[in-house]
Amino acid sequence: MASGAPEQSSQMAEETPSFLDEFLRDFPAPLSAESPLPWKIPGTVLSQEEVEGELAELAVSFLSSRNAPPPLAASLAHEAVAQLLQTDLSEFRKLPGQEEEDSEEVEEEKAPVTLLDAKGLALSFFNQLWDVCSQWQKQVPSTARAPQRQWLVSIHAIRNTRRRMEDRHVCLPAFNQLFGLSLPSAGQGAGHLSKPFQLAPDPSSQRLTPPASA
Repeated sequence: MASGAPEQSSQMAEETPSFLDEFLRDFPAPLSAESPLPWKIPGTVLSQEEVEGELAELAVSFLSSRNAPPPLAASLAHEAVAQLLQTDLSEFRKLPGQEEEDSEEVEEEKAPVTLLDAKGLALSFFNQLWDVCSQWQKQVPSTARAPQRQWLVSIHAIRNTRRRMEDRHVCLPAFNQLFGLSLPSAGQGAGHLSKPFQLAPDPSSQRLTPPASA
């Protein structure tokens, strides 16, 4: 059960506009091409498949370092990433290195990997995040104003003769906001897992029969 929900909801309602106001005071306009980035870019290039996860982590870490409420940080990151992915990212595409083209060694064919310039992408992403903050300063979506609930978590294990347990448990309270989910995370996981189990053949019907004797 969660406790202190009214107080947390009121605190969240006060922290959200305050954070957005402070953010836009520190960054009154989008960054120019010559402006230094406010965060460390994740390497020099990113593959197309890495963009969503890397930028989401980048935004959440940056916003959290500025004391953004976790639901707000996750919601801002999700919205900024979603809007960026709807744009044309071809301007950030990097061509393969010339040394690879001149190589005389015969290599096995590999699936083409689209690489994007991480610095240019990070700059564009920050400006996209700035746009979202500017829009939400006027009206914050209800999903981003959800109170941070305090969940009671119980863990039990039998240690046997082991002196310590190796298991690690990760709790992500703002998981739904980060990935734009509206259902409880546990329900999402159960729903995704139940389908493969339903489609799997019944093990009891798959009996091994001895080979026919010659």
